[in-house]
Amino acid sequence: MLLFMGMFLINLTSALDSQGVGKEGDNFTFIQTCDDATYITLSTIQYPNRTVQIINENMSDMGGKSYQYNFTDTVTGRYDITGISDGCTNTFATYFEVTYSGKVMSSSNAILYVPIYLLLGFLFVITIYGINALPNYNATDEEGKIIKISYLKYLRSVLYFVLWMFVVAVFYISSNLAFAYLPDTLIANFFLMLLKISYGLTLPIIVIWFIYIFAQIIDDKKIKSLWERGMFPSNF
Repeated sequence: MLLFMGMFLINLTSALDSQGVGKEGDNFTFIQTCDDATYITLSTIQYPNRTVQIINENMSDMGGKSYQYNFTDTVTGRYDITGISDGCTNTFATYFEVTYSGKVMSSSNAILYVPIYLLLGFLFVITIYGINALPNYNATDEEGKIIKISYLKYLRSVLYFVLWMFVVAVFYISSNLAFAYLPDTLIANFFLMLLKISYGLTLPIIVIWFIYIFAQIIDDKKIKSLWERGMFPSNF
C-alpha cells in the first residue's frame, strides 16, 4: 500500500507547457492564441502509443487571434503536439493528457487518501491481534480433556472473513483511484484484475466459511452428547 501511495506522490515535471487534461473517450479541443498570426498550422501529433502522425492542417480560426483543433475518440495517455504559424514564436511544441476521469492526481489530493489506507492497515492489524487473542479450541484440563465449550472460537472464522473483506476493499479503492487519476491504465488494470479475482473467490470462501462453522457446531453437539454419557473427549 505504501508503494502504491508513493506512486501518487511523485511529482512529474515537463519542459513543455501543458494544454490541460481531457477525459477518455471525449473530444479534446486544443487551443492556441497568437496576437499577430494569420494562421496556425498543426504539424505533428505523437499519440500515447508513441506513434507520430503528420497532420499539416490549419487550425480553425475562432476570432480574436485564437485557433482551435478538435481531437476525437481520445484514449488515456499523453499527446505531444508541434505546429507552426506566421506570428508569435513561429513554431511551438506542447502537449495535453487524457485520463480515465479527466483529472490528474496532485500531491495534495493524494495525501487525502493516505488516512484511508492507514485506517484499513490499522484495522487489519487489530483484527489479526483479535484473532490471535481468541481461543482456537475448546477449554481443556491438564490431561487434555474438554471441560468447556469455547464459543468465542466461532468468532475467529468471522474475523478471518473480515480480513478478506479488507483485502477486497484495498483492491477496490486502489483500482478506482488508479483509473481516476493515473494517465496510464496498466496499474489500474492490474488492481482491477486482482479485484475480479478476489470477487470470484469470495463466494467459495463464504461457502467454505459456513461449512466450517456448521462443522464446529456439529462437533460441539457431539461433545455435549458425550458429556451426557459421562465421557470427556479431547480436542480433535
